[in-house]
Amino acid sequence: ITATLVALNNDALAYLDTVPSDSADVVTTDEIQAIIDRFSSSSLSTVNTTFGGPSDIDGDGKLLFLFTPVVDEVGGFGGFFRSASLFETNVGGDGNLADMMYISPTQGADFYDPLLAHEYQHLVNFNQHVLVNDGSGEESWLNEALSYFTEDLIGGHVEGGNRGLLEAFLGAPESFRLNGDAFASSGIRGAAYLSLQTMIDLHGAGVPNSLVATNQTGVQNIEAVTGASFDNLLEAFFTRNFLSATGLNGDPLQTYG
Repeated sequence: ITATLVALNNDALAYLDTVPSDSADVVTTDEIQAIIDRFSSSSLSTVNTTFGGPSDIDGDGKLLFLFTPVVDEVGGFGGFFRSASLFETNVGGDGNLADMMYISPTQGADFYDPLLAHEYQHLVNFNQHVLVNDGSGEESWLNEALSYFTEDLIGGHVEGGNRGLLEAFLGAPESFRLNGDAFASSGIRGAAYLSLQTMIDLHGAGVPNSLVATNQTGVQNIEAVTGASFDNLLEAFFTRNFLSATGLNGDPLQTYG
């Protein structure tokens, strides 16, 4: 990709790839500047405070957002983070050597704030798990849950599409494995997001930070952080899903707020 630097501030660089002439509603360079400025003034500190800091693989002290139609060509996502972007090709990377995230240039204006925060959590998560704590990358279902939780942190619950994930899961909960591959499954993402909220409500607001600042992943990570077995957490999650909004139980921990 050959892209043009179109916006920057003290924390971030934004590049814009060539966009096909027939693409509709392409974000403008002025809008990109406003997007990364809002990210720097709000989302950046919120994510860092909650989860820890990002990598700085190229030593420039800045994050890189690449707005590219490649994201739209992949389909189904507003953006993504690839850990391969951090590394040389001779160690399995793609040679970008940048702390970068790929962003679609054709999303609605209200969608970008939660989107950038969502992808940034993935970058921070990888840094904390792999580069800081010498572990492996988090499993997709839990990593996605943490990114959708991040959208809530910055006030992007509706705009970021979390409601759609919940509807996908709750419409057919028997169809989705909680700790399955979340790459292309809205239902698994919805289940993971709800289960994380249950863990936070039952075990405290420090759960998200503890899940990221570690070298453990998946079920092992959850059990270490909560001190509960995964079976017990599943039981609490399923019970809560059944009882929530039914009025059958007055325990606030058995219903979603």
